[in-house]
Amino acid sequence: MPALAGPVGIAHRRRLTRSFPSCSRCRAYGRIGTSYQAKDDLDSAIKFFNKSLTEHRTPEILEKLRLVEKTKKERDVAAYIDPAKAEEAREAGNDLFRKGDFVGAVRNYSEAIKRLPCVLRLTRLGPSSSLS
Repeated sequence: MPALAGPVGIAHRRRLTRSFPSCSRCRAYGRIGTSYQAKDDLDSAIKFFNKSLTEHRTPEILEKLRLVEKTKKERDVAAYIDPAKAEEAREAGNDLFRKGDFVGAVRNYSEAIKRLPCVLRLTRLGPSSSLS
């Protein structure tokens, strides 16, 4: 088949390549996401990695997205931990328990455990329980 020249050839080529993804855009979005990841702006990095995956789904970008989402989740959990607020929630839970509001007490105890998970889960067993 001879090559088509002129405007007809260009239109024919565009019709043939229309079904393929525009990899230049997906690469550009991936690079932008990587630069935001290096700047430690994880929200913007996730946004641009998702844009890149919308253009063309590549395993490299998918792996970077998963890594950034995991890092963001770990940082959010670490930022939520606060011993002072955990103690306040525990005290509020104790007060509600004494008043007979068991649902509110459980809600406050759960909040205290979320705020300081490593310490309060061990004390949740109570003094009569043995850890062995």
